Amino acid sequence: MNAKKIIVTIAVLVIIVLILGLINDLRAFVRKSLAGLYTANFGYFEIYKEVKGNLLFCAKNISADQDGSIQFLKDDFDFVHKDEVVGILSTKDGIVDILAPASGYFVKGFVNIECDNVSQLIENQKIFRFAWIESDKVLKDKPFASIVVSDLTVALPISIAKDNSLTIFINQFVKGEAKLVYNNEEYCFYEVSEFLPQILTSNGYLKILEKTVYGLKIPKNALIKKSGEYFIYIVNGNIIKDVKVAVFDYDPKFAVVKVENPDFNDFSSLIVVLTPRIFKIGDVVGNF
Repeated sequence: MNAKKIIVTIAVLVIIVLILGLINDLRAFVRKSLAGLYTANFGYFEIYKEVKGNLLFCAKNISADQDGSIQFLKDDFDFVHKDEVVGILSTKDGIVDILAPASGYFVKGFVNIECDNVSQLIENQKIFRFAWIESDKVLKDKPFASIVVSDLTVALPISIAKDNSLTIFINQFVKGEAKLVYNNEEYCFYEVSEFLPQILTSNGYLKILEKTVYGLKIPKNALIKKSGEYFIYIVNGNIIKDVKVAVFDYDPKFAVVKVENPDFNDFSSLIVVLTPRIFKIGDVVGNF
């Protein structure tokens, strides 16, 4: 009877061991099937932040002395010379040439404050506004176009920008260098080094260079948060290791992370786990 119990006990233990082994094999298979790895290379990455600024520029408005319909001969941001014909106005009395009042960039819109230089504009202390024109109808003595005669100046809240120079990022192809020309208690005024039409079409929303970070660009789903701090899991040899990082937003799908462990300073890249929640630190993942 005792022998029978011993045999049964051994059989049960064997079955348990086999089940546990099967579970581990199944877990390893599932983990291997679901695991995503990403090779991230160390490099320098520019981190931008989006800000809302007021766009200022000096302009000479164009108006007519009678009502009519305008046919523009110039496109937005074309450079024109003073007295050059920029449009033809059809009126009840006939056709009238519309001439540029100054040399500069032609825009189908107008400003509420005309000036000769940005200093005058800043000293004016009035809220600057620019309005686009979409209709071809022109009203007597009402501005319908303008000539931009200065570089653009971006007014940013002093809490956002205090540096003497900024790099302004318009899109992935266009950057502008801006120099601080004036500041008061509320705003810093930066003059853009050249006229960038893309800024004028941004409705005041643009990005400025915040810092340059040496680190890794990784998919955001590779980040894991523990106790209020961010980590990434990497494959170190064939072992899962967690690495504490500082996170900088890059775009909707990717983040730039700065590895805070100096032991990785000499690495050229890391194998980052894209599915950190299916692993535990110290897990053996094998060479895959």
